[in-house]
Amino acid sequence: MRKLFFILLLVISSNSFGGLFDNRLQTYTCNSVEQSQSCSGCVKIDFKKSNGDSDLKLENEFKIDKSTNTVIQITYKNGVVIFSSSLLGCKVVDNKNWICEDSDSYTDLNRDHYSSTSTNKMINGIFSHSLVTLVNGKEKSVSSECSK
Repeated sequence: MRKLFFILLLVISSNSFGGLFDNRLQTYTCNSVEQSQSCSGCVKIDFKKSNGDSDLKLENEFKIDKSTNTVIQITYKNGVVIFSSSLLGCKVVDNKNWICEDSDSYTDLNRDHYSSTSTNKMINGIFSHSLVTLVNGKEKSVSSECSK
């Protein structure tokens, strides 16, 4: 009975989210949103031990369900899942082309207005993420990364 359940789970996972054994994408940090969108000129996130061996490898994997516009991001550190999240506001074309955008804003007690926009997208198999924060309409911070 357990074997049958496991096989059924594999089939559902494979059909709904593009396969259980999808490729993981190496993660890079970028200096700008433009760099992250092309994933060129970005630096591989790969911390080194004192002896020069690689200490940390970050990878992203995405499970896509086009019928429900669902994108689940799974982040691995040295092959172990450290983060998993369902991205918000997604429009899915296919497994290699989709976009998810989410915005938030608030005003603090000093009447400073904060707004942030998070954009996650996959274009032709290259993933990019950017988070832009504005304070009183002026850009305060930008963070960007990509995976390929």
